[in-house]
Amino acid sequence: MCIESADCAVTNPPPLSLHWDAKQHDSRYVNLLNRIDTIIAHVSHSPACHLSVLIGELHNMTLNQTFSEEAHMVSIRYHGYGHHLHDHHRLAIATARLRNEAELGLCTVQELQTLREQWVQHIQCFDNALESHLIANQAQAGLDDKNS
Repeated sequence: MCIESADCAVTNPPPLSLHWDAKQHDSRYVNLLNRIDTIIAHVSHSPACHLSVLIGELHNMTLNQTFSEEAHMVSIRYHGYGHHLHDHHRLAIATARLRNEAELGLCTVQELQTLREQWVQHIQCFDNALESHLIANQAQAGLDDKNS
């Protein structure tokens, strides 16, 4: 469920879908979701140490992607930055927790599917709100240019 506040009016996302149309979304998200799908496929037949390496790589991808997005949000003074940042932290912590569980041989397919669903929800809620903000600002800038 998306966070709604006076600072960040973000609407509830549509119902989650395990199907992800790569043509409609940023390749960074496709790469993250594809990585999670690959890890899910390996859970049933990979040794725990190999699985923890895969989840560790996913954690690094998560940190790299969210860091660059956060820097951009700061640079444009995005009003929804705080909530968006909090959700990035939640996803990074969840991924690190799964990596630690995998090292102990305790990571389950259901936990990975839940993480995937959380990422889809994040994208549908927070990233779509950021995209809408960018489009609105771009449209406003175009109107301002016409009126000058």
